[in-house]
Amino acid sequence: MRHNEGPAFRLTNAEDAYAAEGFVDRRRRMLVITVVTALVVALGGLGAAQFVKSPGEHAAEADAPPHSLITAEVESRRLVDTVVLRGRVTAAQSVDVTAQGAGKSLEDSGGSAVVTAVRVKTGDALAAGQVLVEISGRPVFVLPGAVPAYRDLKPGAEGKDVAQLQQALSAVGLNTGADRSGSYGVGTRDAVAALYQRIGYSAPQAQGSDDGKTETPPDPAKSGAMVPASEVVFLGAFPGRVDSVNAQVGKPAAEKVLGISSGALVIRGALAPHEKGLVRPDMQVKVLSEVTGLEAAAKVTSVADAPSDPNAANGDGGEAKSGSGARTYEMVATPTQPLNAKLAGQDVRLTVEAAASAGPVLVVPLSAVSAGADGRTVVTVVEPNGAKRRVEVRPGTTGDGYVQVTPVANARLGAGERVMIGVAGGPAGAAATAGADK
Repeated sequence: MRHNEGPAFRLTNAEDAYAAEGFVDRRRRMLVITVVTALVVALGGLGAAQFVKSPGEHAAEADAPPHSLITAEVESRRLVDTVVLRGRVTAAQSVDVTAQGAGKSLEDSGGSAVVTAVRVKTGDALAAGQVLVEISGRPVFVLPGAVPAYRDLKPGAEGKDVAQLQQALSAVGLNTGADRSGSYGVGTRDAVAALYQRIGYSAPQAQGSDDGKTETPPDPAKSGAMVPASEVVFLGAFPGRVDSVNAQVGKPAAEKVLGISSGALVIRGALAPHEKGLVRPDMQVKVLSEVTGLEAAAKVTSVADAPSDPNAANGDGGEAKSGSGARTYEMVATPTQPLNAKLAGQDVRLTVEAAASAGPVLVVPLSAVSAGADGRTVVTVVEPNGAKRRVEVRPGTTGDGYVQVTPVANARLGAGERVMIGVAGGPAGAAATAGADK
């Protein structure tokens, strides 16, 4: 039995050994798996730590980056203070030709005025005696004279306006005969009839009375060719110019039919009340038309003492308004050389040189200057290495956002240096001298 049991025992032990070795291998594998798992967990926790942050860390990272300084260069140049406003190029005399009373017969003042012919166009030069427009078959013509037509001029009339008419007739080559100056007699009447015939129309006829009513019998001295106020426009100088044409044939005559002018071109602008005290006669003016690109130089001729009426109409030849409905003061500027005719009637930008330094001076932006608690006015110079140095200065002329500065005593400040004007990302209006070395 023992002999037979011996090998069997040995086989059992071998199996047990094999089983033991497998158990050890399994334990080893389990250990390796455990270690690897632990490493993975550890590394995963380390990676997660890169993304999972505490509220304190988030708050720290949300803070703004460090502020950086904003600087500007100290310049050496002539400093000019300017006033900029809108203006309009007009002639010395501008007249709006209206349809009031035009084309209406003496017997019938009713009915509508209709444009039946337009004889000029914008930009035309005008000669004395020229017909401008025809309204309801009647002409509107131009004659030389400074006094505007305000009444019908008839035989028997006397006055300065009659003398002006006689001078105008003479200027176009029509003799008023033996009539004394200022007296509308037979000679003036015949000259008026000849003028109308020359321009191709029959002269209106006065009916022998001062009030326009027919007399029985009519007074010969008060009858004959007359000039209605609605048919004549007086201009102070020739040649005149047509600035605008609003009339259209076949259309009812608008309140303003034409805009005409005469004399040298000037520029009229509108100063706001706070600008009036800054602008004075003889100041230099730069004129720019944004439409044409033309530039010109001018000088201030006058500034009105009284404000304009904000409700007044702004005609082509009138004063430019501020557009806000507020009262403004008219400024007139005269060009130093004759203006290009293309500028007539143009809306332009005017830059008035209100003040200027005598020569080159040190200037910095206004925001670079601050007043310390000690009452000193200073700028802060930023050195190339980032160091800051306070320099006491005395401010002078200001203009266009800059101020003249003069170093006080032995303070050092030169053109090309950079001064602090703000802090990027800092609160608005932060003092430019914050953190400066004393």
